[in-house]
Amino acid sequence: MTVFARLKDHLFSRRSEYAQRKPVVKPESDPEDEGDATLRAGIEHSRRTFQYFYHSQLHQFCSPADEPGTVNTIHGYLVWPVAIALWMTADCAKRTRSHLDKHQLELAYNAMERHWNPEENGYCAWIMFNGNRDIYYDDNAHCANALITAYEATEDKKYLRRAAGIATRLIPRGWHRDQDPGGVEWHVDQPNSRHACSTLSVAVMACRLALHGVEKNHCMELAKSCIDFSLEHLVDRNDGLVIDAIKRDVDHGESTWKPDVVKWTYNTGFAIEALLLWSQLSGSTAYLEIAKKMALAAINKNLALYDQNTPDYENRQWWDSTFFAQHLAEALVLLARALPSTELSHNITAEVGRFVTYCQTYLMDPQDRMFYRNLRMYVIDESRLATFNEVFNGSIKRLKPDAAERANGE
Repeated sequence: MTVFARLKDHLFSRRSEYAQRKPVVKPESDPEDEGDATLRAGIEHSRRTFQYFYHSQLHQFCSPADEPGTVNTIHGYLVWPVAIALWMTADCAKRTRSHLDKHQLELAYNAMERHWNPEENGYCAWIMFNGNRDIYYDDNAHCANALITAYEATEDKKYLRRAAGIATRLIPRGWHRDQDPGGVEWHVDQPNSRHACSTLSVAVMACRLALHGVEKNHCMELAKSCIDFSLEHLVDRNDGLVIDAIKRDVDHGESTWKPDVVKWTYNTGFAIEALLLWSQLSGSTAYLEIAKKMALAAINKNLALYDQNTPDYENRQWWDSTFFAQHLAEALVLLARALPSTELSHNITAEVGRFVTYCQTYLMDPQDRMFYRNLRMYVIDESRLATFNEVFNGSIKRLKPDAAERANGE
């Protein structure tokens, strides 16, 4: 909850589904948080999100309608949003220590466990069945990070043991120690890509485990290897931001690794957090300096993480999605907390605060108080297109609808 509920609304809303949505139960009070309105709003939103998407009869997270990222007639979510839901509930419980939030944490954990493949030592994208090997390394890093936060909230070592198992038994299968080119694969059956989302989320996981004293030597080696690979191959030297991946197409005779240069906010967020955690773990000031430079690039409104369709520099927002930008916002907040009373800390706090205000003001559906996925208002609906043009001096004439904001078939 370091940012507004960590903005973990990967589980998204649809205007056509109001009648089907579950009622929101009034959350129990948290008087200890009443001095911090943003934190209190995050706690309330975490509980509201859980109540809305958790299906108590099916014991899993489901959408009211068929959407991208859901499976079959129950509209069940794949493991990535389930991991984010666990992370959200754990983050909430970590701050409130309330029975309600710890109970929701356990329910979310049990829902994620339905994806566990004991033979592969990892979580499958969909619920486990015999022969299911659809396993992504980035998904499992998210799961492990959620589990570490669950441990921090409860001190129950079952969560830490599960995270450690992912780090020591699953991840090494996709981790290339040799630095030729190195990094972590994206999927167990896709050896010809090294994605930032897998490599850097693994680095964050490994640092966090090492800081808890879990498999420390292994995790430190893993984290350092992933960070150094990313600095060498995934950071654009022109602007200091993180690209998506390097890939090679061996099926067509290509042996050369080529960059996929799209820049998603979460990849730079994972990099900043990994660099910060590594500096805390190792005492290296050099990695902290890199994190600071990357943070400056991440809040530079003239660079690639911002939507350049917004004419006014001061009004630009990050360009992609709430469920990506949450990771960047959180990493920036963690860095700001590590550098109190500095100009960078002040600038980060102002920018993340501006982002939270933007999401609350323009991206929250007033009817159910859920967030839309896309940060670009002009791809959501006609009313937000009009607001974008009026408030942000945009000049986009026609709605460019994002299919991910619509239930399939609409």
